[in-house]
Amino acid sequence: MTRKTALIALILALVAGTAYIGKTFAQDDSGRGRRGNMTDEERRERIEQWRAQIADQLRQKLGATEEEWTVLEPMLTNIQTLSGQLQAGGMRSAFAAFGGGRRGRGSEGDDGAEAAEAPEQTEIQKASQALQELADSETPSTEDLDAALEAYRAARAQIEDDLAVAREELRGVVTLKQEAQLVLMGILD
Repeated sequence: MTRKTALIALILALVAGTAYIGKTFAQDDSGRGRRGNMTDEERRERIEQWRAQIADQLRQKLGATEEEWTVLEPMLTNIQTLSGQLQAGGMRSAFAAFGGGRRGRGSEGDDGAEAAEAPEQTEIQKASQALQELADSETPSTEDLDAALEAYRAARAQIEDDLAVAREELRGVVTLKQEAQLVLMGILD
């Protein structure tokens, strides 16, 4: 695996896997929780260290100075967040269609702590969930399905619009060489 490919994989993992990583740090190889061995604060620190390492690798790849990075980092984070929302909206539904949407909920020994830590759903997640529930039901009404599809498409279109604006703003502040690197990484198109 080339260094560039590894960096891209790490960036994508950062966006898509933050919640999963937190859960992973809470489990040992046998799947039993080991919260007694690692506190929530320690888990958060490890995740933050991992994020900082990825950010530093990206900053180095772009050849950005510290001053440039203070401008670029929030813009890149916003783009990655929006991209992750687009992917998560569709992936959540695809995963749920194969029975994965309820994994880990209501299992024995679940104290509800993970549910309390879950972030609020985005509009696309809400629309995706509503559409999935209708698609899974035995006899959904045509009107309900049509409305759910429209809501999902509207939420997706809003994110795509926000993403286009964020990418244009980023293009306006990066050098041509940095833009080329970001295109190759899939962050810009």
